[in-house]
Amino acid sequence: WDGNGATAWTIGTTSPHAGTYRADSADGSEGNLTSDDINLSGVGSAVFDFWYLLGTGTDAGDIILYFFDGTVYDQIVDLGGGTEGSWTEYNVASLNSQYFISNFRVRVASVLTGAENVHIDDVLVTSGVGVSLSDSMTLTDSLLKFAGKPLAESLNLVDSVQKATGTQLSD
Repeated sequence: WDGNGATAWTIGTTSPHAGTYRADSADGSEGNLTSDDINLSGVGSAVFDFWYLLGTGTDAGDIILYFFDGTVYDQIVDLGGGTEGSWTEYNVASLNSQYFISNFRVRVASVLTGAENVHIDDVLVTSGVGVSLSDSMTLTDSLLKFAGKPLAESLNLVDSVQKATGTQLSD
């Protein structure tokens, strides 16, 4: 996750949903957090799932989830104004086939003021071919990947998935 450019979101370690890290946005560090391209071309089905935590005072329009369809970012849901202070799961059990493209992306956009803040964690896109990639973020060159595991462990995980499934993962 690098915003396909720079992002003002930060990496947090206090009370992530799972693992060691979470992505944080607050007044002064808001904007777009955009995933790297996710190759969903040729899949028969796909599921999207993630967890988010709204801080006090988050209003409608403060945090919006988008999916990229190859041309534009489509608004999926406005998460602002919901339950505050506890982790909440958001799930799309069956992604629309318009997203089965080689450069599918997920974007979380935040517009926050004052003490408002939001946190996301455990982002998961699972394809119908049985391979899932979780927490694939690169906010900085040194950010850990795959649910807080060091890059070397992530590469071992990718190798294990490829060997177990006979599937070749691509960028």
